[in-house]
Amino acid sequence: MISSDRGANHPERGAKVLEDIIKQDPLSADSLILLARYRAKEQRHQEAVMLLEQAARVKGHEYSAHFELAKVCVSIRRYDKAIDHLDKALKIQPSDELLTYRDAIENLALASD
Repeated sequence: MISSDRGANHPERGAKVLEDIIKQDPLSADSLILLARYRAKEQRHQEAVMLLEQAARVKGHEYSAHFELAKVCVSIRRYDKAIDHLDKALKIQPSDELLTYRDAIENLALASD
């Protein structure tokens, strides 16, 4: 049986590889977004937000970065910020599904006030 040692079974090694890629290419939006997802799962939300904000400045990745930022903001109950990021994502790429998600977050924000 052949085992792969590329990070699937060792997520911290995978995160280190992503960090190395970002050091070499700070505009590697895919790497920034992947590392941000991992950091968010580790409850390192501030770092995840920083990485996603950096990714949002990379042309062609704004939508994905703002959507991921919204998800992080929801997870830390920053619904106002989540709505802002969803609005930015909707401006870039309108979709009924994303609008429905945005409306749900808005309702959640109203209910938590």
